[in-house]
Amino acid sequence: METTREMIIEFIAGDYLGDRSFRGANFEKVDLSELDLTKIDFSDANLRRAILHHANLENAILKGANLIEADLSDAKLKGADLSNSDLRGANLSFAILLDANLDNAKKDF
Repeated sequence: METTREMIIEFIAGDYLGDRSFRGANFEKVDLSELDLTKIDFSDANLRRAILHHANLENAILKGANLIEADLSDAKLKGADLSNSDLRGANLSFAILLDANLDNAKKDF
């Protein structure tokens, strides 16, 4: 049986048809570190305590996503839409947030 991480790798490698959307999906505590997640839609997804260390999330859509206590250290979030997301307790050390939309995001930084 495939792990969630393996399914995601297959998805982003093009093994699945569709719009590259994980809208509303549950990735709580899933290790997504170092993956290229460019332009993927994670709107309203649960990424609580997810490990996104060094992930490429450029132009990703994370509107309303639960990122509480997520590890986004060294993540590339250039141009990402984080509006209405919950970033409380998230580790954003050395994350690149250039041109990211943080409108109405809950944050403690």
